[in-house]
Amino acid sequence: MAEIEPIEILRMRDIAVLMRAGAADDFVELIEGTTWGTPGGTRYQHVNTGEKVREVPNPYFLELRKGERLMGGLCLAQRTTLSPTGDQNAFYIRYLSVMDAMQRKSTKDDAGKTSGMRANGLLKRVLKRFFANPKELLEETKQDHAVIFAYVELENERSQDMTKMMGFEPIGKFSTIVFSRFFPKKDSRVRRLPISERPKMETILKEAYQDYALFSTQNLFYKDNYWVLEENGETIAGLQANLIHWVITEMPGFSGKMIMNLIPRLPLLKRMFNPKKYEFVVIDGIYCKPGREKALHKLLAHACVENGVYSAIMWLDHLDPLYTRLMDYGKLGLLNKVNGDTPASIIAQFVGMSAEDIDRIKTKPRYISAFDST
Repeated sequence: MAEIEPIEILRMRDIAVLMRAGAADDFVELIEGTTWGTPGGTRYQHVNTGEKVREVPNPYFLELRKGERLMGGLCLAQRTTLSPTGDQNAFYIRYLSVMDAMQRKSTKDDAGKTSGMRANGLLKRVLKRFFANPKELLEETKQDHAVIFAYVELENERSQDMTKMMGFEPIGKFSTIVFSRFFPKKDSRVRRLPISERPKMETILKEAYQDYALFSTQNLFYKDNYWVLEENGETIAGLQANLIHWVITEMPGFSGKMIMNLIPRLPLLKRMFNPKKYEFVVIDGIYCKPGREKALHKLLAHACVENGVYSAIMWLDHLDPLYTRLMDYGKLGLLNKVNGDTPASIIAQFVGMSAEDIDRIKTKPRYISAFDST
């Protein structure tokens, strides 16, 4: 496939920042070789990343290059988010990565800065200049306003430092919720949503999320994997389930080493969590009638069976009523207890937006997309 020609949007000496509406081959290679997570914490690699990178809707890739050599970059995934004050233009930042030689091994290693650290500092300065006035991005997408946002692990000091330097501010927190079952079962009330019924489900979801911020239907119905649980023709619960495969390379502390080395030797536990081949589903577009959390659990278990896995992961804003409902109901399974509560931060920058719209995004529950998080 021929690569899309980029446009140069910024230059600092011999370093150029290019933007293109599609992923270059060497950017895909960079992401495929990236280990994600917090240094000193849980670290993992995505499998089949190349396919996912190329499937991101409406992408704009920023590339930091010295001559022809790619030094780092990121992807800005454009979408329309819904709001009572009108649709809003948004960009989600994903795949922020630098070449291994540029990565700073630890935020504590301040003594004797290496050339990699200096290069990392250059990346920060370049991105700071771009995000201070992202006019090229708005011009290219024919927009006059945008919220640009990302998700950052609170314990990842390097990412926190990078995004702060870029001029982003924290606007909220969210948590990872892990549903797991040793013996998940199908439910006769569950079926895959047919294409003909997608408009009806979209209407249900838009109504359910009308008082949220950053909600978009863009990544719903991905690969025809939206499932509903119905009773007497009424939708009680619904969700998008995407199959994901990670390789866990590191877990922190003594308990992390025990999990990495012991669980793969225990057959029953291994099928639920195998660090070398951790397969699970991530959950998007959740709909659950109030008081029907048990039905949602049945639907989650059914989605696990359909995909041949034993766990499902979702991310929910701390202001989301569903977060409170699920935590109060409990019964999530072993993996959620092992994982614990490790909040992450939602960060954002607002360009050309009204004070009313900014306040809404800061104070309302934010929709967290599992497609974006993986």
